[in-house]
Amino acid sequence: MPRVMNVDKNPAYPAAVEALKADGTIPRRVALRQSKYLNNVIEQDRRTVK
Repeated sequence: MPRVMNVDKNPAYPAAVEALKADGTIPRRVALRQSKYLNNVIEQDRRTVK
């Protein structure tokens, strides 16, 4: 089970994670980390292909 979930700044994520925690799907100790440009590393990997 992960200890941290990394997501972008979509406002739906905090509510979804709280719902999952309430259902018991993920443990309460799992932290949510939001970063505005979280996918930039992936996009930079593809730069040479373009």
